[in-house]
Amino acid sequence: MPNYRRAFVPGGCWFFTVNLLERRNTLLVDRIEALRDAMQRTDEPDYARHVEYCYINPVKHGLVAGVRDRPHSSFHRDVRVGIFPQDWAVDMGRIGEFGARD
Repeated sequence: MPNYRRAFVPGGCWFFTVNLLERRNTLLVDRIEALRDAMQRTDEPDYARHVEYCYINPVKHGLVAGVRDRPHSSFHRDVRVGIFPQDWAVDMGRIGEFGARD
């Protein structure tokens, strides 16, 4: 097992990525409400940057043409409540601002 670094910050926010060994398995979308429930219990200031990273990642990896094309993304909820515009991140020249670099 890797030697993970753990920051012990009271009230800190943890960022994680979820995927399955069998990438075609539908468990994550079948249980999407449980994941959404867990996400609703989180709200730290840098959380927004992590959300943006998650929204743009499927586009970055060529899974969809635009953020709004990912049907199970919570992006659609955030558009409905006015956090993001429907055409957010259409300008793909901004990808480098959202996290991991190649």
